[in-house]
Amino acid sequence: MISSIHSQQPQNLSEIKQTGSISDFLNIKFCPRLKTVFWIIVALWINIPVFAQQKPSFLTDYNHKWVDSVFQSLTLDEKIGQLLMPRGNYSGKPHDVATLKSWVKDYKIGGIVYFAGPPHDQVRLTNELQELTTVPLMIGQDFEWGLGMRLDSTDRFPYAVAIGAVQGNDKIIEEMGKEIAQQCRRIGVHINYAPVVDVNNNPENPVINFRAYGADKLNVTAKSLAYMRGMQSQHILCTAKHFPGHGDTDVDSHLDLPLISHDIKRLQEIELYPFKKLIDNGLSGIMTAHLNIPSLEAKNGLASTFSYNIISKLLREEMKFEGLAFTDAMEMKGAIKNFPKGEAMVRALLAGNDVLETFMDVPETVEAIKKAIKSGMLSMEMIDNKVKKILKAKSWVGLDRYQSAPLNQLNQDLNTFNADYINQLLTEKSITCLNNELGLLPIINLNQKIAVLNIEGDSLSDFKQMADQYAKTDYFRLKKNAPDDLIDSMLSVLSQYDIVIAAFHLIDIRSSKNYGLNPSNIKLFNILSQKNNAVICILGNPFILKKVPALVQAKTLMMAYQQNKYTERVLPQVIFGGLSCEGKFPMLINDKFSLGKGLSWSSLDRLNYGTPEQVNINRRSLYNGLDSIIYQGLKQKAFPGCVLMVAKDSKVIFSKAYGTHTYIAVDSLTENIGWSNYKSIDDAMDNANDFKATEKTKNLTLKATKGMVKTDDVYDFASITKISASMLAVMQLMSIGKLKLDDTLGAICPSMKNSNKSSLKWRDLLTHRAGLQAWIPFWKNAIDTTATIEKALKIHPQLESKFIVTTHRPSFFKRLFGKKSTKTIHYFQSLDADISLWSQVLLPESRTWKPNIFARKPDTTFTIPVAFDMFLNKNYYKKILKQIADSPLDTTKKYIYSDLHFYLYPEMVSQLTNTDFNSYLQKTYQQIGANSLVFNPWKDDLTNVIPTEYDSIFRQQLLHGYVHDEGAALTGGISGHAGLFGNANDLMKIMQMYLQNGKYGHVSFINSDVISECTSYQFPNEKNRRGIGFDKKDFNPQTTNAPSLSSDSSFGHSGYTGTYTWVDPKYNIVYVFLSNRVNPSRTNTKISTLNIRPAIGDHIIKSITRGI
Repeated sequence: MISSIHSQQPQNLSEIKQTGSISDFLNIKFCPRLKTVFWIIVALWINIPVFAQQKPSFLTDYNHKWVDSVFQSLTLDEKIGQLLMPRGNYSGKPHDVATLKSWVKDYKIGGIVYFAGPPHDQVRLTNELQELTTVPLMIGQDFEWGLGMRLDSTDRFPYAVAIGAVQGNDKIIEEMGKEIAQQCRRIGVHINYAPVVDVNNNPENPVINFRAYGADKLNVTAKSLAYMRGMQSQHILCTAKHFPGHGDTDVDSHLDLPLISHDIKRLQEIELYPFKKLIDNGLSGIMTAHLNIPSLEAKNGLASTFSYNIISKLLREEMKFEGLAFTDAMEMKGAIKNFPKGEAMVRALLAGNDVLETFMDVPETVEAIKKAIKSGMLSMEMIDNKVKKILKAKSWVGLDRYQSAPLNQLNQDLNTFNADYINQLLTEKSITCLNNELGLLPIINLNQKIAVLNIEGDSLSDFKQMADQYAKTDYFRLKKNAPDDLIDSMLSVLSQYDIVIAAFHLIDIRSSKNYGLNPSNIKLFNILSQKNNAVICILGNPFILKKVPALVQAKTLMMAYQQNKYTERVLPQVIFGGLSCEGKFPMLINDKFSLGKGLSWSSLDRLNYGTPEQVNINRRSLYNGLDSIIYQGLKQKAFPGCVLMVAKDSKVIFSKAYGTHTYIAVDSLTENIGWSNYKSIDDAMDNANDFKATEKTKNLTLKATKGMVKTDDVYDFASITKISASMLAVMQLMSIGKLKLDDTLGAICPSMKNSNKSSLKWRDLLTHRAGLQAWIPFWKNAIDTTATIEKALKIHPQLESKFIVTTHRPSFFKRLFGKKSTKTIHYFQSLDADISLWSQVLLPESRTWKPNIFARKPDTTFTIPVAFDMFLNKNYYKKILKQIADSPLDTTKKYIYSDLHFYLYPEMVSQLTNTDFNSYLQKTYQQIGANSLVFNPWKDDLTNVIPTEYDSIFRQQLLHGYVHDEGAALTGGISGHAGLFGNANDLMKIMQMYLQNGKYGHVSFINSDVISECTSYQFPNEKNRRGIGFDKKDFNPQTTNAPSLSSDSSFGHSGYTGTYTWVDPKYNIVYVFLSNRVNPSRTNTKISTLNIRPAIGDHIIKSITRGI
């Protein structure tokens, strides 16, 4: 490849002949015809190279007319100016606008290099400066990991070391480059000083460090090439750095001149390899390094960026690089310490660099270059060639048709859905397991006692919240520099746990900050590394592994490479098996933490949490459509608030809370938007030593307020209890042969054995064709009708006119002796004559209970809680069963939706399993991590429990934590038709398990054939739309119980309180909608008339069919 390093391939026929190889070969006796054929082949081989090196696109694809015209118009000062891109600001400090304008107007500079600052300020200033120029400025900036490296409130992508852990997936890295380039164009930046293509084979390297893709040249090359292609596809100049390779040094070039002592062969094999591959593929730019490399430059102490041998001979002549060479050596103390002022600039140009950047003394630089030209040290031919190349690049990036960057919608354009998707995917692929000696991971058994220990993270971290999506965990937090006694006491408590997930949130990434290490967290590393129950998670710089020797003894060790919202959300998913573990360690620290180390596992068919793009859905379309449906419901007051969750291919792609718990106004009502991104992180190498990383900030200054709905809020499921509790039990019992659909009710439930229900089959009961009465208002039988009417008439005497009243007039003689006429109000005759009359007298103030049914305080007789301060006689349940047993039966097999048989499911489960209904269900709920699914949540904290209706007659209170359904309330809140509460995430797990044919978390809960039977139409010929217990799409298109676009294989259920869930195997989707539409009154039926719940499903399916 390079003659000074390795024998170069002969380039022409005479050169080949001189080697003697062909003449020697031809000494073999060939026939003349064979010799002729041979020479033809040789000629073809010489003239058709094996690989044609690609020129940088800007050298061929540019506006010739514009370049020629501008070049011809330039004065000497303007030509010199084109070579200069001085520093635009210092990180974290305001721009010196007056100086910048002076440089543009007086010295005709060709561009500016910006550093950290607010994006709006930078764009506004750039627009102003461009207005002052004749030749548009070329703007450069370091965006190695996205605009967030320099600009606050903008997208950040994983550090290179994290991307180095990703196996394959080069297309996603190319997409990252493309996205960064598009954002560059949006803010008027034309050069991204990236990627870093240094092969980092020195773990003590303070500069390259986490900025490199790793220690493997092939991996570095592949990642760099993908990044380059993405950038250049959008006509943004890409500058590979730091030529000829800054990886193997332990000196900071900002402070001194690092020495690279390797010989030529080693440099060719390792350091130069990625550069050559990128050059061969059309690399547009290179940033030259500031290194002392004796094997390439004999002059002692001459930095590589000033070396003609390295830049012109090696890079230009031998490696055939034709793009732009940039140098920022003027700010590197080690590089310029041997040169007087101004001379370094000239030396850099003589060496072969094209553009001088990030310096501040523009007048001195211009003067030094002029003097060099005048003295002949710099030729005008050299200057002209460089200027022409720069102008071609300016044309290629679009400056020949310059337009200012608009300020409107800048935040939205610099925080895109696509960037979020790329971040999510790269993070998922990068997480690395460095040790799993005891097989703790992935965590399969969710019944274990699990703790999450947050070390130096936010008070309520994304890590903890994501862990809670999978399992019940106890939460502990240690702040930075926690005292020893606190650490010791907390570790003592944690010793009682089966698993302790210890997440080290180390935001300080730089070596100069010791990677965020301090005595407190080092102590924790040392102690936890000895613990068998500890899962150590490093959300920080992987070079911590070298700083903390004890980590080689860690039994379970996970590496996330950095601290951000993506690693916090993804790492727990990998730990709990929601996502596979795929990352491979890209560095070489020691024998334990070696290149390519990484244990892998597949996902456990649990839910995971990502973005719509990952399942080929356009996010904007999906989100906008769903928001529109929900906001219409809120506007029409169909419900005060709700939660909507959508999953496709087992990935939750939408989870959002809307509105408030009730319609009652809350103080300072604001939207719960949660944390977004970091304002600034001390991760750029040139930040000042006093630059401090800030904590997380929000995109908007809004905060969550009590009373607003949150995604983990708990709702009363109402009839969704039928499929998430009763059908769960039914299908599990069917799977083990304890229940058959053609079994009879009386054979299993003793309470129905001697009734007309005894011979009813479970199949008919569960498809609502058994002829049961639709419902029985059991609570009304507890009312003392006569006493209630009398009380109503006493309070509201005008109601008497609505009753049948007869008057008995005494005889004459009785009247004579004072006997008065009497009237009789015929209560029951009146109620029979006017069915609306009962509702007029059954008022909150008139309702009167029969004696010995309810009490305000519990005792040995009144043991069943019905509502707050309301307890039912324990014997009343027998009356409910008797009413069911004695109720009439329709024998026509017609469809009558009935709740009555679901009252019997606790009895049925108890009979078949010797376990009470709640305990039986909780076993499964806990196994899948659905810990919010409970009956009677009033027994615990009600903070996250949403109120339902104000029950003005029966319980005369706002129902909060007590079941809304009156019949379920009379059974103590535990019934088969209603009573279950939970959040959207946990209900989603149940439905996802059904979608996965009864499997979840690598455990089979229900046989697949049982799932198939129960979710299929049973009596389609009768136009009965029901499966076994499940609702299905009606045969009449005018009936909107299900999404109109859903398939015949879909199934789900709705709940009276405003809940809904639907599964469609055809599209592999589940969605859950939870609301409390009955608040404050059940009379509000707008949720149905507006068709909100099925419309959600239709929009999801449309989004799927439309794709990205």
